[in-house]
Amino acid sequence: MLKKSHAYLLKLSKNNNREWFHDHKQEYTEAKEEFVHFTQQLIDGMSDFENLGDLKAKDCIYRIQRDVRFSPNKTPYNTHFSAMIALQGRKTRLAPYYFRLKPDGESLVAGGVWEGKAAMINTIREEIDYNMGAFKAILEAPAFVQFFKSMEGNQLKRPPKGYPPDHPQIDLLRHKQFLVFHHYPHRQALKRNFSDYLLEAFRSMKPFLDFLNAPLRDYHGLD
Repeated sequence: MLKKSHAYLLKLSKNNNREWFHDHKQEYTEAKEEFVHFTQQLIDGMSDFENLGDLKAKDCIYRIQRDVRFSPNKTPYNTHFSAMIALQGRKTRLAPYYFRLKPDGESLVAGGVWEGKAAMINTIREEIDYNMGAFKAILEAPAFVQFFKSMEGNQLKRPPKGYPPDHPQIDLLRHKQFLVFHHYPHRQALKRNFSDYLLEAFRSMKPFLDFLNAPLRDYHGLD
C-alpha cells in the first residue's frame, strides 16, 4: 500500500517546480521512505521465486529529479516513483523486473530488454529462433497472458540479417526490444494487497525473463 506516495505524486504533478518541491520537502521524504520500504518488502517477497542476493531497495529506485539537458520538457521532477529489480539493481546487465507508480499517467509493471548493442540483440534473437517452441509456450501460458498478453517493443521494418521474410515467426524475430507491460489502475497501489498483486505479476513474468537472461548471461560472461 502506497498512500503517501500516491498522494504526494498527485500534488507534485500539479506543482512541478523547485519552489514547491523544497517547501514540501518533508512530505517528499515521507513519501520516498514509504516507497523504499515497500520496494524492500517486495524484494524480500520475491525470494520465494527469484535469487536477488542481498539486493537493497536503494540500489533499485530511480531519482525523482529529471535530466532535462536534452529534453524540451523542462519540468524538474518526475511525477512517478519507479524501481528496477534485478541483481545489481539499476546497474544490472540482465533483463529486470520493473514497476512504476504514476498517478497522473501510466502506472505499470514491466520487464525485459529495452536496449543493447546489435550483437547482444542478435544473441537473444538466436535463442528465440533456436527455442521457438519453448518461447511461444511462455508467451501463451495462461498465467503470463493474464497480465501481459504478448511481447511488445520496437521492431525492425525488415527481417533481420540471416532470417528469411517468410520465416513462420518473423514477427517475433524482428523485435529489437523484448518487453512486456501491464498497466494497473492507479488506485491498486492504495490496496493492502498491492505487494501481493505485484508479486503475482512478477512471478508470471519470471519464465520470460529467465528465457532472455540465459543468452544474456553467456553474452556478458556471468555465472
